[in-house]
Amino acid sequence: MKYAHLQTEWESQQKHLGRLEADVEKMRKQLVTQSAFCASLGSIMGNLVWKASRLQPVVQLLLTTNKLTEFFCIVSGTLVSFLETYYKEIPNIKSDETQFVLSMGGIIANVAAVPEGRQYLVTDVNGKELVEQIVKLLPTIPAFSGDPLKRILFMVLYNVSINQYGLALIQDQKPLLVAISHTLLCQRSVELKIIVLRLLESITSEIACVSALVTIRQHVSYYL
Repeated sequence: MKYAHLQTEWESQQKHLGRLEADVEKMRKQLVTQSAFCASLGSIMGNLVWKASRLQPVVQLLLTTNKLTEFFCIVSGTLVSFLETYYKEIPNIKSDETQFVLSMGGIIANVAAVPEGRQYLVTDVNGKELVEQIVKLLPTIPAFSGDPLKRILFMVLYNVSINQYGLALIQDQKPLLVAISHTLLCQRSVELKIIVLRLLESITSEIACVSALVTIRQHVSYYL
């Protein structure tokens, strides 16, 4: 009798466990679906804003909101998370994740292409942190598969360097100089090398102090 009771209880627990496992699997599938949907939505919306921000009036409109500084934080966190996950190889450029990250960088590049935009970027606390984060991350981006992302981030820094305050912010940063040197040494796309050369010209056109000159010569000359 006791054995039959235990058997019945065990079977009941097994059924309950089976229902729980089914629920977990259902929730896992829902999470995967939701994650894919969010990635797709982020990619689409990001690309739309990226294209729209090529127009100067759109950037000026963005500057009138109080959300741009929060956006800088989001982009910074996204870049760090993305490159921590894909430190060996960036996913295919057509994937939603990569498209989303590229669009985030493209929006920042377009904001920095406008005088008022780059001024805001390099004077806002979160904007400065984003620029510094880009400088730190550039040398860690995987070769070749990461070239599209590097191209956009180098363009961000080129636009930043046009601003005097922005120039001072990045001019003698060792990670940036190392990234420039490595990029010029590798057999990469001509477009990427041209952007890097433009950036190098920009940060060396006006060198305000001897220490910055020494740092640039040490790092760029060493690798080249």
